Amino acid sequence: MWTDDEVRMLIDERKEGNDHYHSLGGGSCKRAWWTSTAAKINQRYRTTYTGRQASEKFHGIVKDCRLMELSLSEDPRGKQTRNGERYHVEFRSGFWKKPKLQRQRSQRSQKLQRQQQDPDQDHKLRSQQQQQQQRQDQLRSQQQQQQQHQQNSDHPDQDQKLRSLEDQKVVQIFDELLRSQQQQQDQQVVQVFDDELEREDSSQASQSSLAIWEIDDD
Repeated sequence: MWTDDEVRMLIDERKEGNDHYHSLGGGSCKRAWWTSTAAKINQRYRTTYTGRQASEKFHGIVKDCRLMELSLSEDPRGKQTRNGERYHVEFRSGFWKKPKLQRQRSQRSQKLQRQQQDPDQDHKLRSQQQQQQQRQDQLRSQQQQQQQHQQNSDHPDQDQKLRSLEDQKVVQIFDELLRSQQQQQDQQVVQVFDDELEREDSSQASQSSLAIWEIDDD
């Protein structure tokens, strides 16, 4: 039967030697570590624990703490035990896990704490990112305008030639429009003149025909 002092020594040994424990190679090396830890406890408290018993006791506490956390979150899988109630706060840090997993867990915990302390932190970060993006867009727009202005300054003759060609095209179109209007007016005048000639010829022919009939009646 493990006493509280013996359990405390078991937890402290694992906590202090966790990095070394995870640096060991195969299972035989880790079994040797548990055997060594049990020997230290036996030497201090005059007990006879084996390495396997020490390992089972420690992992049993880990399991009890997990069940306690589930119970606190009202998960039906949870369960309250004596070891869980006593050690679950200490075991929340996950000190027995691999160092890399511990760092990730610690970072997640710190991030969660910051979010709880400042619920608007994410909104502030998004706002800052949007403002930074807007500034970058403005800078790019200014750079493009400067480059365009520089290109125009480097080729003033070319711009002048383009404007001259455009002016010539406008003059040419206007001249063609005037010529077209003049031609239409000339055609209208000719048509009127032709119509008058046709009317005169028709009148003369009608008079000649009447004269002939008058002569015949006589």
